[in-house]
Amino acid sequence: VLSCAAELGVSIFLLQTWIPSSRFWFCLNGVAWYLSVQAFLYAIFPGLLALLKKVDTRRLRCIAAAIFCAQFLFSLAIWKAGLSGKSIFYLTYLCPLFRAGDFAISCCMGCLYHSRKKERIPHGAFSLLELAAVLFSGGCFFIAARQVGALGAVAFRYNVLFTPSAVLLVWLLAVGKGVISRLLSAKPFLWLAGLSPYGFLIHQVLIRYMELAANKLGLTAHPVVWTLTVFLLTLCLSSFYKALEHRVRKRHAKAAAQYPFIRNLQRNLAELKFVVFSLFTKKKHCQTQNPMAFSAFFTYFSIIVLSHAYISET
Repeated sequence: VLSCAAELGVSIFLLQTWIPSSRFWFCLNGVAWYLSVQAFLYAIFPGLLALLKKVDTRRLRCIAAAIFCAQFLFSLAIWKAGLSGKSIFYLTYLCPLFRAGDFAISCCMGCLYHSRKKERIPHGAFSLLELAAVLFSGGCFFIAARQVGALGAVAFRYNVLFTPSAVLLVWLLAVGKGVISRLLSAKPFLWLAGLSPYGFLIHQVLIRYMELAANKLGLTAHPVVWTLTVFLLTLCLSSFYKALEHRVRKRHAKAAAQYPFIRNLQRNLAELKFVVFSLFTKKKHCQTQNPMAFSAFFTYFSIIVLSHAYISET
C-alpha cells in the first residue's frame, strides 16, 4: 500500500525524473516521465528566453554548439567511467538537468529562426535538403536500434545521437519550402498531428492492457496486424481524449469569465503550452504554432507508437 501511495504521489506531482531510482521513473503511466521533464523546462523557459533574446546570432550559434559539445563530453565521460547502463540511461535520457541542454539548444535555434533572413535557396534544393535530413534521422535510428559502434552505446543513443538530425529536420520543416514539408502540411497529417500529444500519453498504457487482454483470452496476432490495431486504437482514443479536453476547457472558460484569478491563470498556462513548437513560428505569440513543427512531432510520435507495438508483439 505504501509503495502504491509513493508512486501515486510522485506521479501526481511529476517528480518521476527527479528521483534516481528506476522504481519511480516509469511508474503507473510510463510515458509520464516526459511530463516531469517538460514541467521543469516550462519553469525555466521565461528566464532562458529573456537571456537568449539579448544575444546576437553569432553567439546563439556558439551557445548551441557549446551546449551540445558539453553534453557529448559528459556522455563520453560517464561512458568511460564504467557506470552501469541504468545509471547512464538516467543521466543522459531522464535527468531534467541534462535534458535542459536539449531544450536550450532548441531555444537558440528558435531565436535564430526568428532572426533569419529570407532564404534564396530554390525549392528543389530545399526538397533535397529535407530528404537528406530524413535519411540522416533514419541513419540515427538505425545506429540506435542496432547499437552500432560507439554512438550506439547507451551513453549516446538516447540523446546526443539524435540532436543534430532533430534540429536540422525541424528547422527545414518549419521553413516549409520542400516537397516533404508541403506533404506534411496536408490536412490529414495536420489532423493526425493534433492528436499526437494525446496519443503519446496513452499509447503505452493501451499496449499493456491489450497485451493483458490477449494473454487472458489466449489470442495471437501477426506483428503487423497487432501494430496497426494498436495504432488505430491509439488514434481513436486520442480523438476521444482531445474532445474531452475541449469540453473541459469550455467549462473552465465559463468559470474564468466569472473569476478573474482563473482567467489569469489560464492565460499564463496558455503562454507556456507547446513552447518548443511555438519557437518555430513566424509570429511571437504561443497560440499560433507552425503546422510543420506539429507534423514533425507527429512523424516521431508515429515511429514511437509503431515501434513500441511491434516490439511488444515480436
